Amino acid sequence: MTRYNFIFTGIKVSETAEFADASLNELRVIQVLYDLGGSADEDTLISRSGISKARLVSCLTFWQEAGVIAPSEERSLYGNKVIEEFPDRIIPGEQIEESAIEIAQTIRSHKLASLFDEIAAMIGKVMLTPMEMKNIAALSSQYKLSEEYIATLAAHLHGKDRLTVRNLTSKAKKLSDGGVCTVEDLERAISDEEKRRTDLIEYRRALGVHDRQFSPKECEYVDKWSNTYSFGVEIVTLAYGFCTVKTGHRRFDYIDKLLTDWWETGCKTLDECQKRYEAVEIIRENEAKEKKKTQASYSPKPKKDAPRYGDFDPEEAFRLAVARSYPAEKSGENN
Repeated sequence: MTRYNFIFTGIKVSETAEFADASLNELRVIQVLYDLGGSADEDTLISRSGISKARLVSCLTFWQEAGVIAPSEERSLYGNKVIEEFPDRIIPGEQIEESAIEIAQTIRSHKLASLFDEIAAMIGKVMLTPMEMKNIAALSSQYKLSEEYIATLAAHLHGKDRLTVRNLTSKAKKLSDGGVCTVEDLERAISDEEKRRTDLIEYRRALGVHDRQFSPKECEYVDKWSNTYSFGVEIVTLAYGFCTVKTGHRRFDYIDKLLTDWWETGCKTLDECQKRYEAVEIIRENEAKEKKKTQASYSPKPKKDAPRYGDFDPEEAFRLAVARSYPAEKSGENN
């Protein structure tokens, strides 16, 4: 069973930049860990925090990266290293624990000191914490990412005002696991991401979505129109106009139906799409006229008129009722 042994570094939870982003689970874990004096087995932490094993590891990592807790066996360095008993834990997105000596060797061999200073300056810190240095160093030693790669990604996140060491390492691991391992691959991925973001903004404007972000399903539609169909905003706007005329609403499924038809029939320009739509409408109008003619030529059999209330003959009804109640006596019988 995994046992965690931490020390509290003296940094107050509420004083960390990550405090505002901490989830309820992360706050529960740090409180339980504090109540237990920093040392507890995995089952106890899970039971008292009311979370899963996977979430426990994530929460502990969060507070380590924030610099609030540190493993007790590295007090002399700073201690920010979790003790885990997962042998050969080489899983995409995970990080293998390294000793202080190994981390120091990585920093020296890869000449990461200047990179640390650069990232700290972008974040607005005087210097990174040992835990932050350790996590960035792991990107070089374990994920084999170059200093230029890490600096490029850091600059990209800084430009979007999203640079933290946590975001940097998480994004780098995700990209690396997805096969984006060189600076060229990274620059291409960043370019694709920026294009997608720009496309979403343009499509929101074209489709009249001003007060919210696209839903995941709507994003799927937009990705298909932009990447699979290679339709520009002008063609999507054309389909949107036809949709509102026909339905009176903005319906992504209807727009997708039009764009799919245009793509399948080889329409690539605005004029070709316009002509295709008009041709389909003419066909549908002719079909509707033929259907109307067929219905008009159909002569249904006349229905028998239902008896009217005014046709009721009470005397005749009385006679029939008496006949049913007092049938004629069988032949051969006398009164």
